[in-house]
Amino acid sequence: MGEFFPGGGATDISGKMDTDGNNGAITYTNFTPSAAPAYQEGRVWYDSTDKALSFYDDHSGTSIQIGKELVIDARNNTGSQINNGQVVYISGATGQHPTIALARANAIATSEVIGIATHDIANNTIGKVTISGLVNDVNTSAFSDGDSLYVSATTAGAITATPPASPNFVAPIGRVAYAHATQGKILVLCKPTIANNNSLGTSQSISTTENAIRNYVDATVLNLSTQISRKNALINGAFSVDQRNNGAAQIITAAAAKAYTVDRWYAYCTGANVTGQRVAGSAQSQYRYRFTGAASNTTIQFGQRIDAASSYHLNGQSCTLSVDLASTSITTVTWTAYYANTTDIFGTIASPTRTQIATGTFTGVTSTVARYSTQITIPSAATTGIEIVFSVGALLGSQTWTIGNAQLEKGAFATNFEYQDPKDTRLICMARYQILKGFHRSFDSTLGAGTGVTHRWSERYPVPMASTPAATLTNASGSNYATLALMNITAEKLEVRLEWLVDGVVARSMTTDIILDATL
Repeated sequence: MGEFFPGGGATDISGKMDTDGNNGAITYTNFTPSAAPAYQEGRVWYDSTDKALSFYDDHSGTSIQIGKELVIDARNNTGSQINNGQVVYISGATGQHPTIALARANAIATSEVIGIATHDIANNTIGKVTISGLVNDVNTSAFSDGDSLYVSATTAGAITATPPASPNFVAPIGRVAYAHATQGKILVLCKPTIANNNSLGTSQSISTTENAIRNYVDATVLNLSTQISRKNALINGAFSVDQRNNGAAQIITAAAAKAYTVDRWYAYCTGANVTGQRVAGSAQSQYRYRFTGAASNTTIQFGQRIDAASSYHLNGQSCTLSVDLASTSITTVTWTAYYANTTDIFGTIASPTRTQIATGTFTGVTSTVARYSTQITIPSAATTGIEIVFSVGALLGSQTWTIGNAQLEKGAFATNFEYQDPKDTRLICMARYQILKGFHRSFDSTLGAGTGVTHRWSERYPVPMASTPAATLTNASGSNYATLALMNITAEKLEVRLEWLVDGVVARSMTTDIILDATL
């Protein structure tokens, strides 16, 4: 069998496929690599730039690389031209072809992206849409090589490197293969549209049960965790919820019991007291947590105990722990993972009831915030709750240690930190700790009551607790009452008992805060 392109030039092989007399039994055909030739429909060549067998179809502005991209024919009936590089979704069908329109991530229907227009498609014409592979010669100068791309929620047909915020939708398109103003390349890898992880409302838009979750506070913590799509098993990893301190500094007493700081996170230290505080972050990180040392301090721990319901799915899995770290003095941060010996019972710092899973170090920590990650194999026995602890050695004087964006996720590699809407995070946190602020009762002076007369009533919590909490009264004030007590405390409600101090027709009132604590 002879080679059809022996000299590297173009050759017309029509009518020549049986040159060896073997009834067309062709073993192979050689193509000499070359730049793209002049357009002619049906022309095939081996593209020396894209390193692929390529051909021209009926659209003169494009070539198709066989095996490297997949395209479909679709009709633009939007009334306007769809430009090369704009993202589109299937809007319908006509004339045995799907119709397309510019995608936008502000609604579920328009965010279901199918691909990217691979050339300008005039109105009421059929054009090519790349649904997998490279789209070339688009403006990607606003991005960096490797950036993940999503459908924009603000501009139809546009792309963004930032997943749209709630209540919009996240529609992944692919990645930037080459950032350039005129020769940019996008690798199209469209994935199913998902509700923004920050949005309970949009989750219900997908399921079409729009009213099923209107009343957040009636959900239990288990149902709430199910309805909020979360890859990060660490709760409040961005430190957005700080019910106890609201960003104020907190003294961590040396060698005392663990002290809860921002919600779900505790601190412990030895040698000398240190100060902990939620501080402002930078870039897309609104907050971080920072410790400031003191003379004679020897260690600091910062950890979270994840209840079994929120971590059960990690058992027997390869997982990744990642965190932002910085310090003005510390260069090594130790991480340790444990599981509880009994469901949701980890013991105390002094007498822990837990089993170590793994430990390691993040090294090379500097005063500049950087991200660190490690892989952890969670044993199948870890169905009882997981504890993650970050620890450092002595932090002295005015030295600082800063932590941010902590994430524990299933999988053998680190992905981008999952930002949650603080409102949703707060609801989950309230299942373990909440404060009923300004709890108030008053009685008209005309009612009258004898000394020692009591009133009792039940109060249901805004968010049910994960377990029966310890309930504490604080900041109580008022007039003409003798005693105030909490009774019959459950995971969903408690009773308040109020005893009046004086007899006669007088005004009576009481205001207090009630702290509900079911921390692990």
